[in-house]
Amino acid sequence: SDGIWTSDPFEGKYLKLYDVTPPPSPNAPTPALVLFGTVIGHQVTFNWSAASDPEGGVSEYYLQIGTTANGFDLFNGKTTGTSQSVTVPYGTTVYARVQQINIAGIYGPYSSASAAVVALDPVADADGDGQNNAAEHSAGTNPLSSSSALRATGIAISGANVNVTVATVAGKNYQFETSTNLTSWTPVGDKVSATAATTVFTHTGGAGGGNKFYRARVVP
Repeated sequence: SDGIWTSDPFEGKYLKLYDVTPPPSPNAPTPALVLFGTVIGHQVTFNWSAASDPEGGVSEYYLQIGTTANGFDLFNGKTTGTSQSVTVPYGTTVYARVQQINIAGIYGPYSSASAAVVALDPVADADGDGQNNAAEHSAGTNPLSSSSALRATGIAISGANVNVTVATVAGKNYQFETSTNLTSWTPVGDKVSATAATTVFTHTGGAGGGNKFYRARVVP
């Protein structure tokens, strides 16, 4: 009764239980918009997913982002989201790791460190192959390897036709084009979705009518 409770306050009204077992480690954070270990621009974004902890629950995360594996000179703190961006100078190599915190405030182990990501200047040409870093990302080629670039690798005349071999990336779409002055370009045929590391584009009847230039352009 209320009277007994006033003099003998030993009666439990409810009991709240907390799971104090450390929550599991999530997978390593994954960098967004990364290609061959690079991103274009000053911003590097990492995403991760919660590892299931049905008893303890996950209330927040502790994230570290740094310029070395397991470093934290760029970001070191809690977040309730599953994505975090940092702004860095061009040429900076970035890593991230994350740990979960359950509802009782218990910290779990860190994930492994993410793969290294390098932030590149979009208008620079890191590998010196004549194509800037932003163009290489659009083309799906490696901006850190001069052997990886969107370029014509061969041309052959077959009767009245011109066949141009181009280094391509499977899954990318290309429009084959021709010009007589390197200023105005005319599409040759429909766009082509590449299925291999090289694609042969044909200009039917292109062998006649004077000199011509050819190119393949990445299109949506």
